[in-house]
Amino acid sequence: MNGRAFIRLSCSSCFYRFGIFALCFLSVTLRPCCVHFTDGRGLLFGLAVCLRFFRYSFRKSLPQSSNHFESVAAAPAAAPFARPLVPHSPIFRTASLAAFALRQSVSRVCLLSFASVLLAYFSFGDRIAWRLSSSDPVLFELPGTDDWSLLSPLLYPYISPVSGSRGNFCHEVESGKYFCMYSEIVLASDSSRTAAEATAQGGELQRLMNTMEGLLVRLRHVAGQATLSRPDSCYMAGYSEIGELPSLLHDSSLLPGSTQEYLWVTSITAERIKAAIALGPLFVPPTHEALFLDAISAYRGNDHRRAILYAAISTEVAFGFVIDEEYARILATQKDERFRVVELPQAGGVTIRKDPVYERLRRRSDFSVFLHELSLYVLRRSLLTENQSLYSDATRLYSTRNQLVHSGELAESDANRPYTLDKNGAMAAIRTTAALFAWLGLRSDFPLPSGGFVSHPSGAAW
Repeated sequence: MNGRAFIRLSCSSCFYRFGIFALCFLSVTLRPCCVHFTDGRGLLFGLAVCLRFFRYSFRKSLPQSSNHFESVAAAPAAAPFARPLVPHSPIFRTASLAAFALRQSVSRVCLLSFASVLLAYFSFGDRIAWRLSSSDPVLFELPGTDDWSLLSPLLYPYISPVSGSRGNFCHEVESGKYFCMYSEIVLASDSSRTAAEATAQGGELQRLMNTMEGLLVRLRHVAGQATLSRPDSCYMAGYSEIGELPSLLHDSSLLPGSTQEYLWVTSITAERIKAAIALGPLFVPPTHEALFLDAISAYRGNDHRRAILYAAISTEVAFGFVIDEEYARILATQKDERFRVVELPQAGGVTIRKDPVYERLRRRSDFSVFLHELSLYVLRRSLLTENQSLYSDATRLYSTRNQLVHSGELAESDANRPYTLDKNGAMAAIRTTAALFAWLGLRSDFPLPSGGFVSHPSGAAW
């Protein structure tokens, strides 16, 4: 075959194979039932497959005898395992190399599966701090949902649209250990539905949002992360899908750095996720604890007035909670000579039990009654007699609260000098509340903001 005939054969074969190439490309990239990509990787996969097919089909279309290539290049010695030769054209060589490179990269990056994983994502106005390890579970099952699980944030960098959100990061602080900040939470399900089908059904996303609300409340309670995203800050939610869950890639180069101590200590770990899930969807944290975390959140937001108010309110609620709980126990037990419980008949033959002394003290609006008289009567303890310094701080806190509520200003001439409306005053109020929690026997180990940083990889305990 002469050179002109070879060129005609090559061109006709190219046009024919290019048509097959185009059809394969469209069929692979446009069929959502075969490829479940939402970030453009389906396009990359289709291109790689079609380039590979183009290279292979062109080679198969050429005559098998090496004599036809004598005008292009000298044929090598025949061998039993010799493969058909390919023209030494830069275009075809480039196409072959590109097809091979794309095919290899796709096999490592792209996820092709006929059974996709359905994802539900929720984007919030605030970010959540996570501290997770590569040995932790990838999925955390959520009771009360239809086959939905919490997806580990370590996989968020590989999932759209979370991977494209600004401000998110996941840093490997030690080998296989990560500190992450994300404004999203992603749930995963092995449902056979597509994202479009789940969206069309409607209703489920709102139910999942209710599940997320309860989970966020429990995570905040367990970890003590006061700034954790609130359910009402969710500004976007939707469905996505992926062929299969990606594998976690390790960062081979660890850079030294520092992390804010408060976020590090209160970050969500796998153990805290399990503890929050174990509390169950019906769990409601004590009101005084939620208010105390609100005080810390306000402090971190430099809202010192609100921080002091929340600290004072949580203190009052905590004393009422403990004293009322003990009073209910007293009424449920047999007659105790230490108390003045009487039985009062009511209409319909009903009899109620109450202690008139307790009822009178409980109606007093003076907070100092909680600290001394009422505590002494019900709890058999008095803050005034046990810790006069803390008693003074508690009355000072309540006096500050009253001035802010009733007049909006602080009077410096007040006998109980109020807490100042600045960083120091707000933190002093929060510390007073934590000390009063401890005196009442309530949980008081909530991490407090210090403004410090912890270094890693070796400076912070995991």
